Amino acid sequence: MKYLQTLLLLVFFVSCNQNEKFVKAKIKLSEIDSLKTEAEIEKYIGEKDTLYKIFELKNIQSIKSNDFAEFDSLNKILANKVNVEYSYVKADFDNNGYTDLLAIGDNNTNDGESPNVNIEIPFTKDFNTIVLMNFSTKKTKLYDLDKDLFFPIVPKVEYVNSQPFIIVYKQKTKPFCGLKGKEESKSKLTFKYDGFVEYHPEEKSYDIEKIEFFMSPCMGQCPLYNFEINSDRTAKFTDELLYRTKKWKSIKHLKATISEKEYNELISLLNYIDFEKLNDNYNVNWTDDRSSILKITYNNGEVKTIEDYGLLGTYGLQRVYEMLVKLRTNQNWK
Repeated sequence: MKYLQTLLLLVFFVSCNQNEKFVKAKIKLSEIDSLKTEAEIEKYIGEKDTLYKIFELKNIQSIKSNDFAEFDSLNKILANKVNVEYSYVKADFDNNGYTDLLAIGDNNTNDGESPNVNIEIPFTKDFNTIVLMNFSTKKTKLYDLDKDLFFPIVPKVEYVNSQPFIIVYKQKTKPFCGLKGKEESKSKLTFKYDGFVEYHPEEKSYDIEKIEFFMSPCMGQCPLYNFEINSDRTAKFTDELLYRTKKWKSIKHLKATISEKEYNELISLLNYIDFEKLNDNYNVNWTDDRSSILKITYNNGEVKTIEDYGLLGTYGLQRVYEMLVKLRTNQNWK
């Protein structure tokens, strides 16, 4: 009898899971749907985001990197291996009914030689993967999927039950200057929390008691700061502005109550990316960058600490860092 009850329960849960299928939103036509040529797409990208006003579409096989020929060659091999030959793909990545645009190519907006360079514009890279998210007929936003300085990615759009995902393939890297190399990898990305993060079909629910975040300086004039955020949303913020050309520095000790909206979004994201299962250490394969330490106290005193040299550990962590950095300016610190 117990066996029969167990079997019936199993059938019930399987049936429920099968019923929770992805429901594709009906497409609402917008300007992206009307773009037919690469020239039209390049012009559209430049008009929507001036940091990419001189963007040239290229598939991975057409990109040539004179400075990093070895990495470029390995990326071409990887792209051929997973059958990625396009320079752009249209898909509705957030299922809001509006078509989005994934584009691969060169950003030639800033060559670093202009006397009036806008420092927000990334220097020209031989390889870029960007996604122009379409939130309405009048609102779009560009997201950079490849923030690695030297090692390009291979982005492939794959569908599961009509739901589009971006599968990011990364090539194997060698150890460098004491930093660990990495094996070839792939990440399945979905659009959530205003960014692309690793997809998790089941969201965890940890009881997060405290979040501590430390950001180190870099070789330039990056600010040194740290946060401490409690479960009641009270927070402490220490901001140290280092001036390498002067013999003094400015230190601020501030307090605030984080807004309910920002706090809940941060907690929800940490649960979604399943922070407990992430590595304790991440690193990029170059030197002279900044690092961070994210410390989370949860579930009655358990502690998870993540050290990340270069701040590119995972896509989910990158989004966490972005949320935390924004707290410096979008809260009422006193």
